[in-house]
Amino acid sequence: MKRYKGIHLQIKIGAVVFVLITFASLLFYYKTKADISKVEDINEVIDVIDRDFLITYFISIAISFGISFIVTRTLTKPLHKITELTQRIVSEGVTKRIEVDVGGEIGELVEAVNKMGETLRKSKEKALSTAQDLDELFISIIKSLVIAIEAKDPYTSGHSERVTKYSLELAKRLGDFPIESLKMLEYAAILHDIGKIGTSELILHKQGKLTDDEFSLIKNHPLIGAQIIEPIRPLRDAAIIVRHHHERWDGRGYPIGLKGEEIPRESRIVAISDAFDAMTSNRPYRKKMSEEEAIREIMKNKGIQFDPYLADLFVKIYRRQKTNENG
Repeated sequence: MKRYKGIHLQIKIGAVVFVLITFASLLFYYKTKADISKVEDINEVIDVIDRDFLITYFISIAISFGISFIVTRTLTKPLHKITELTQRIVSEGVTKRIEVDVGGEIGELVEAVNKMGETLRKSKEKALSTAQDLDELFISIIKSLVIAIEAKDPYTSGHSERVTKYSLELAKRLGDFPIESLKMLEYAAILHDIGKIGTSELILHKQGKLTDDEFSLIKNHPLIGAQIIEPIRPLRDAAIIVRHHHERWDGRGYPIGLKGEEIPRESRIVAISDAFDAMTSNRPYRKKMSEEEAIREIMKNKGIQFDPYLADLFVKIYRRQKTNENG
């Protein structure tokens, strides 16, 4: 059917050219005949023929330009649409169809571009769906791993989930975290204590004060956690966050002793969230604090243990949530 449309277009153009030539010939014949009948001198006849030929020639050119303009617009309009859509497909991933009623090779080209756009749209939808499924699977695997780790220490059940919640709330309130950075913060917050998998349960469950040696073993868990995560390529940035989530603003933290803004911002966020949940949870060596007591401890240690700006913002978020809860 498309091939027939192309043949019809070619026949139409040929017919127009034939009519144009016929018209020019007839115009030249009748005008010359009429003009010759008025003169007797052969030289004047030649002049008339020359003049009429030029008139017919220029009229034919004018009509040809007009027809060419119309035909060209008929052909170039869909080509412009094809060019525009192709550029938008490349730059923006736009997959809108081209609606042009034209046949022949141009029509086939339009249909080919439409099919390309449709294929791209379906591929994009499938890729997004696959990526989302993989993300959900990835998160599920990570959470399952954390549950297995927290099973070693019943006192920390749900701890990583709460730390993740607080961390994401704080990061979103900052308002300048790209989606990928938020995702990496989420991974890091879930996995921040994964290094405790290498810590003895006797130490984790000890009810009294830890000895210096025992505390040194506990202080290894950020490094162990980073070493566990780092070989997983999608989690390499999360490994950095995990490594430094026990650093202190005053430089007296571990494992390296980074100070102030040397500490990755994501690690500073996890540090506050981790401390707040630890203080408001029961532990073998102490009973939990009230949330208000924990907030006072955070304010007391801002600029010492915690990033002062993030500490103030964390408290502001907490106060607002409490106000909303109380109506």
